[in-house]
Amino acid sequence: MEEIIYLDNGATTKVNQKAFNSAIEFYNENFFNPSAIYRAAQTVSKKLEECKEVLLKPNRMRNFIFTSGGTEADNIAIFGFGKRGNAVTTLGEH
Repeated sequence: MEEIIYLDNGATTKVNQKAFNSAIEFYNENFFNPSAIYRAAQTVSKKLEECKEVLLKPNRMRNFIFTSGGTEADNIAIFGFGKRGNAVTTLGEH
């Protein structure tokens, strides 16, 4: 049985201070689109890939789906996993 760990709680949960401190650089200085081809964006893209590797390395036996936000993640859950016949949600979910 697959397990879904939903990590999009930024709208309702205080951000971890260490994560916040690490992100400040990208809020203030390196806010470039990592999908773009110019040099500054490619630097951010490389850093993003390094961060993903840190997350994925100890979890090689799990599958991860990176999304752009909550709505996209909800749609994957509903229209992907939900089609298998088992879906649990609440009235509070969007």
